[in-house]
Amino acid sequence: MWKKAVLIVAIALAASLPLFTGSYFLSVFNTIFVFMSLSLTWDMMLRTGQLSYGTAGLFGLGAYTS
Repeated sequence: MWKKAVLIVAIALAASLPLFTGSYFLSVFNTIFVFMSLSLTWDMMLRTGQLSYGTAGLFGLGAYTS
């Protein structure tokens, strides 16, 4: 029960974050989460033995075209 309450409070704080912060802070968090998702994907592929540079290539292609 305690963990569920903490999770709900954390989600509520994360959802209200854009209301109280500036655009620079949100841009930094956006960059952090994008790189975090890439590193988690890379880590999962390395642990399963399915090493592929395609994910990093598609990530780079998307970054280049945006």
